[in-house]
Amino acid sequence: MHFQDVKQTVIDLIPTKKPILILGAPGVGKSALCREVATELSFDSFIDIRGTTLRPPDLRGLMYLDEKNGEKTARFAPMSLLPRSGRHLILFDELPTCSQEVQAALYQLLLDRKLGEYIVPDETVILAAGNRQEHRAGASRILTPLATRFITTLSLTSDLKNWLQWAIPYGILPEIVAFLHLNPTAINNFDPKIKADAYASERSWENASDVLNRITGDRLRETLAGSIGSIAGESFYAFLQIYATICKIPDIIDNPTNYPVPSDPAQLYSVTSALSYAAEKCNLTAILQYANRLPSELQSLFSYDFSHRHADLTETQEYCMFAAENSAAITI
Repeated sequence: MHFQDVKQTVIDLIPTKKPILILGAPGVGKSALCREVATELSFDSFIDIRGTTLRPPDLRGLMYLDEKNGEKTARFAPMSLLPRSGRHLILFDELPTCSQEVQAALYQLLLDRKLGEYIVPDETVILAAGNRQEHRAGASRILTPLATRFITTLSLTSDLKNWLQWAIPYGILPEIVAFLHLNPTAINNFDPKIKADAYASERSWENASDVLNRITGDRLRETLAGSIGSIAGESFYAFLQIYATICKIPDIIDNPTNYPVPSDPAQLYSVTSALSYAAEKCNLTAILQYANRLPSELQSLFSYDFSHRHADLTETQEYCMFAAENSAAITI
């Protein structure tokens, strides 16, 4: 299932208060999805507990001696991360990397919503996430008794369209958006059979956007390879050279009716993404005049990027006229 489908399924199942497991390749967005759910449903907090850092005693808590009425009783103090009250979303991330002892310690917590004397608050929900064994990312088999305690196990797959719905309004740079529109399979090239220090994924493209914002010159090539891997890094770096030479947005705004429209696909995707990114109320008329001259499939792409990046400008008279004139080409 794609990102939006998995997220909506999680939201629909939240009222059952039963735990949900999300599995997917590294970097595909499992943790981000759970965090979005917590934000959209206005949970008091999002509590991210990493399985790789857990030991069995961490879950049950530290033992202490309780003395009341002259009697001594051994009790356990649960770790402070586990909430005592309120409405929280708890994520046990990297669950398949937990030791079998830690997985066994989770049996009671997931099924009975308690662990020893600790009781999960009534409005708190538990999710879990991790990689599959075949991803060779340190994951081991989830014990069968633990796996059966989830109401469902959802498989999150990579999908460019869903990622762009998040990435464009988030502010991912237009160079990356243009490159991925042109090379959609580059969104995630993780291959467990290939040993590499880095690879392209939804998470690493976000990192690459941060790199582009801060690194220039000769260092950029190797820094990008360290973010998205050498294969995607080399292709993207070559694409950046095209982008730099063709995307003269100030010149387009100054002369939108006569500035040349490129014919090369890489140049077209570059200009289209750059136009969408640069749009403001003050230059909207000029940008839409130039967009009117783009091939129909690029007008559709421009409209898609524009509407996700500048929702406030889609109600303007200029954009409404542009959308009406190109309604046959535009699909949002």
